[in-house]
Amino acid sequence: MKNSSLRIDPELTQLEARHAELEKELENVKAAIDRHKSNLAQIPDAIKQKKQELLAKVREGRAIYSSLEDIPGSAEEDKQ
Repeated sequence: MKNSSLRIDPELTQLEARHAELEKELENVKAAIDRHKSNLAQIPDAIKQKKQELLAKVREGRAIYSSLEDIPGSAEEDKQ
C-alpha cells in the first residue's frame, strides 16, 4: 500500500522528507540556542572571578612595592 501511495503522490513524499529534515534542523538550532544561553549565563560569574583575580594581583603588587626599601646612597651614587 505504501509503495503505491509513493507512486501516486511523489510530492507528498518529498514534502514529508523535507518536513523530517526541517525538524532535525530545528532541533539543532534549539540545541545551539541552549548552548549560547548557557554560555551567557556563565558570563557574570566569570567576570566576578576575573575581578577577584585582578584585585589579588593589585594587592600583591602593593605588598611588594611597600616592602621595597631604599638602598642607602644609591641616589647619590647614580648622580656620579
